[in-house]
Amino acid sequence: TLGECVVIQDDLVVLSLDWLWRDVIGWQLSPEQRGRLAGRTTGVFTIEDFQARCPCPANQALRVLQATNFCVPCDVEDDEVEYEIPCLNLVERLPGLWDPWKPCSPLLPHAGLRLLPAEAPLYHLTPIFPHLQSQLRKITQTWDPRDSDLYQWWRGSKLCVGPCESIITLEEEDQGYIEVRIRGPRGTGAQCFALLGVIFDAIDATLDIVAPALLLEKHWLSPSQLRDYDEVLHTWEPAPLLSALLDKTFDEAKFKNPFNCRQESIWEIIGCGSSLLDTCIPGTRQPVKFIKPGIQRRLAQLLDTPDPHGKDWCLLAVRLGLGDRVANLDSNVDSPTLRLLACAGPGCTVGSLVKQLRALGREDAVHLLLSYTPVFVLSMAIDSETGSNLSR
Repeated sequence: TLGECVVIQDDLVVLSLDWLWRDVIGWQLSPEQRGRLAGRTTGVFTIEDFQARCPCPANQALRVLQATNFCVPCDVEDDEVEYEIPCLNLVERLPGLWDPWKPCSPLLPHAGLRLLPAEAPLYHLTPIFPHLQSQLRKITQTWDPRDSDLYQWWRGSKLCVGPCESIITLEEEDQGYIEVRIRGPRGTGAQCFALLGVIFDAIDATLDIVAPALLLEKHWLSPSQLRDYDEVLHTWEPAPLLSALLDKTFDEAKFKNPFNCRQESIWEIIGCGSSLLDTCIPGTRQPVKFIKPGIQRRLAQLLDTPDPHGKDWCLLAVRLGLGDRVANLDSNVDSPTLRLLACAGPGCTVGSLVKQLRALGREDAVHLLLSYTPVFVLSMAIDSETGSNLSR
């Protein structure tokens, strides 16, 4: 008998859990071991450097660390390979990485947001952030190095593409959050918006790998204050933005910044100074079948439980025009709410779901959807059953 084992990938099986946690994960990544970095505070090692501090064969340990997203191999000159391990990167942030652009015209693209964990006492972003840095490195390895650059330090990364710049940092204020800021010269709004999409892709991929149940609220930063480089910034929570988008467009929905009294439309907040894109639609128009699995599961936790007044999945199905399917949706094996969302047609959107939940008096479910649905969705065929969809 093999006893306990861990299948990390189809072709990678760890037979000894003690070896995995003691000699690979614990030995390499424990804070107590940082004194053995031998001056390599950048977190980048050759295989010989790594073997010098590793109690087991380095090639085995590095393969496991790559498979678990702790480590990224990087090709260097003469077919040599170095290994970047972001959680061992102890480099301090260099001064001047995000110095203000003066004078800063209102025409210069600026955007930013903070990502906060939904259940701060249960999740901490500190162990997740190095995985995000690994993901950023993987993405940039496919780019032309002459037109892009990724510089990383302890709890921070600066990603530049062409003339556009972004900075991604882990901040420890309150319960901790990841902050993203993007800026670019005049006329680069579309490029900045595309760069924001790359960062969102990296964050989504990271969470899918290491914390698929984690939900992050996206609090958008005031673009006018970002251009002014104010120290204290007003943030727009997602729920008010999405509530406004139930009945208004990106340009029509405007909010007054209490810090500087300026009116800012939702597109000014999220659009990075670019022109409104035809393929960018409000998140409230996203079909419910594209709601992220983590949000669907939370919604099921709220609606699966029978309500004494009928304010549960059953009455919701009737209000959504699926009353004839209630018998088929009911199940003691899996979630009827998840079944309901899966069989809803493309005309059933997040916005229509929110309106029906409000009619039922289920403000708890409404708050869940408005807090974690993306403010905008990029899609080439959002109304197609087989169309692709990228949530933001």
